[in-house]
Amino acid sequence: MHCIALKGIYLTPTDAVTQRSDWRKAADKAFVEERLTTGKTTGCRMKVFLQVSVVFVLALIGLGSAIKCYSCTDYTGSCSDTTNCASQYDGCLTLKERNGKIYRQCIQFSDCDTGVLGTMFPSVASFTHRCCNQDLCNGASVSAARTSVITLLLSLALFWWCIF
Repeated sequence: MHCIALKGIYLTPTDAVTQRSDWRKAADKAFVEERLTTGKTTGCRMKVFLQVSVVFVLALIGLGSAIKCYSCTDYTGSCSDTTNCASQYDGCLTLKERNGKIYRQCIQFSDCDTGVLGTMFPSVASFTHRCCNQDLCNGASVSAARTSVITLLLSLALFWWCIF
């Protein structure tokens, strides 16, 4: 059986690994205590400041962008045309006629009311509608769900990075 010498102490390999991790924990604790008692935490503060700044900037980038909606009129239900909505539009509309025709477009979310939509689409006698306020939420649900999952995973990764 091999023995490893650490600072003049002879240990078996298993004991050496355990002892080394205990020394590392003690050294880390001593380092933190020394930095806190001497007030030398500028490196830690700078790292936290940088991480908070990155999160803040990423949040602001999302606030300034316009919503994106599917924009088409068809009978198939498989619309792939998208548009970046004008600034006055904050929602997406899916309106289905009784005969199967489907309208997808940008809308003011406050206009998502059966009475208002009836005046916007006077030639449509009977319809159902759905309004939403997320990118591409008025169409191909698979790609919208994929975008949401990717956004969630990136947010979690950024959060994990900020904590550790």
